[in-house]
Amino acid sequence: MVLCNKTHWRFGIVICGLLLIAACERQIAVPPEITITQSISTPNMPSLTLSPRPPAFTPQPSATLEPSATITLLPSWTPLPTLAPIEAQNLILDLLQNNTGCRLPCWWGFKPGITRWEDARRFLETFAKIIDYPGSPTDKIYNPEVVVPVPENIHPLRHLGYTYYTIDAESGKVIKQISAGTGDVPAYKLPAILSEYGQPDEVWFISSAGVSGSHNVPFDVILFYSSQNFAIEYLVDVPLRMPIVGCPQEAKYPWLWVWSENNKKTFKGLAGETENFRYGWNSLDFVPLEQATGLSVDAFYDTFKEETNTTCLETPFELWLSPGQTILSTVVITMTPTP
Repeated sequence: MVLCNKTHWRFGIVICGLLLIAACERQIAVPPEITITQSISTPNMPSLTLSPRPPAFTPQPSATLEPSATITLLPSWTPLPTLAPIEAQNLILDLLQNNTGCRLPCWWGFKPGITRWEDARRFLETFAKIIDYPGSPTDKIYNPEVVVPVPENIHPLRHLGYTYYTIDAESGKVIKQISAGTGDVPAYKLPAILSEYGQPDEVWFISSAGVSGSHNVPFDVILFYSSQNFAIEYLVDVPLRMPIVGCPQEAKYPWLWVWSENNKKTFKGLAGETENFRYGWNSLDFVPLEQATGLSVDAFYDTFKEETNTTCLETPFELWLSPGQTILSTVVITMTPTP
């Protein structure tokens, strides 16, 4: 009897344990996967949206890289600020009189054959007007003009004109020649140039017998410094008379040409390529000074380098008669063939 009771007790304990395990299995459940899609906001911060992690990166077959071209970066071009009118005027007067301290053919610090037009332009645009004529800097032939404002006592037109002749080079457009009006400043007067640069290699002359009814004729003397790479013109208008008399030291507005050392020139070559010899002279019309006046280059230099000189030049009137012209007293008659 006792044995039976023990057996039943043990069996009861086993049954209770099984029931307890079954109950626990029913209460424990694996929660489903949670996907967070709502926005999380914090004070004073923009809302953030949590997105599922992107798929893992799958490597692709490697590509063969081609060598890249070498890129040469040019220095950036930054324009200088435009000067105020009074500053510009003071600078221009200093440039005209002192030429930045450099000797011709250097002009305002620009050296033909060396200075790039881009560098010159950057400086000139602070006080002058640039006229891209003809064409543009990308053209093979590009000769921009520069207009510089000046006071009326420097030139009655209140401006001076310049042409910068350029040539292509590896570094861009390089100035090869400059033609420039100097204005009425002491530095370019005839005695000053002769004193500073010495005796010219050649002196050329041209005049005209005029036309019927004219009262003045041009009297033009050009100093040609071939060894120093510049030429300068002194032009005056003189009364029509016999002989023709002119005083080049009285010329107020000389005109200057400068060119690079590698651009060797003859006078005839310069006269034939430029439009700025006044009156559009033909290069064949110029004659050596001694032929026109009887004065040698040596004598011309010794006489006209003196600031106190009052001597003038004479040239025979008949030397400048054009075909079909003849002389009647002091009046030039143009002979027109009868049809």
